[in-house]
Amino acid sequence: MHVLDASPELCPANYTAGRPRTAAYHRGQEALKRESGRHYYARAWRRIEPCLPPNLLAMSPGSSVRVSMERTWTWPNVLTISRILLIAPVLWSWSEGHYLLSIALAAIMFLTDFLDGKLARALNQQSATGAILDPVADKLVVLSMFGYLLYLERVPFWYVALIYVRDIAQLLSIPILMWWMKIQFKVKPSLIAKWGTALNFILLFWIFGHILVTEQLPDPYSQTWEPIIRWSLLAVSSLIEIYVLVTYIPRFFQIMTGRHDTFE
Repeated sequence: MHVLDASPELCPANYTAGRPRTAAYHRGQEALKRESGRHYYARAWRRIEPCLPPNLLAMSPGSSVRVSMERTWTWPNVLTISRILLIAPVLWSWSEGHYLLSIALAAIMFLTDFLDGKLARALNQQSATGAILDPVADKLVVLSMFGYLLYLERVPFWYVALIYVRDIAQLLSIPILMWWMKIQFKVKPSLIAKWGTALNFILLFWIFGHILVTEQLPDPYSQTWEPIIRWSLLAVSSLIEIYVLVTYIPRFFQIMTGRHDTFE
């Protein structure tokens, strides 16, 4: 990305590597707000960027412009986007009775979830875009799959409603904070949140697998043990979903008011 020369007004003379940078940083941000306007945000950022040290670049609102322009189309992000694009083929092939094709596409889809993070670290292509795009892709997969299972009457409405409330609330927080309020934040899922997502996928595999087995090889014994396992998974997953939801909402307001900067 071409960077314009920083003007003296935006780069104070006393701004050096060995002195405090907070005042200069805030001065740059104020200049950014004055100069950005509606259509010149990126141009204003390119003038201010040379004034900021690397540790502040990652924290500043203008960094979203830099990330979106330079680091969106990385291989890890391409894998993440491909996971979203595979949702429709997976559901279509399953609805048409092409179960093996659907399973193969689903395996590729979930493999991208495993590989994108590892590839980002291996290629040193970790980015703010990828950190946000990955959980968004996971949520879109979960919402679409459970919505389809609700259509097939394989999961209860209350469970799908709980997932939709939690995931849609999280998805809406991104444009509200980033684009409307111009607040930057980090996404570092907690261990229990990762368990919740993993349990969602386990439940999906379990229910779709049971549908496939009963379609191909009817098993009278499955009427006894399958509901026990399915309802046990639903119960544990529901508790995690409720916990994540009741902790996410307060964190959203903490980030909105500047008391925190990380979603967990």
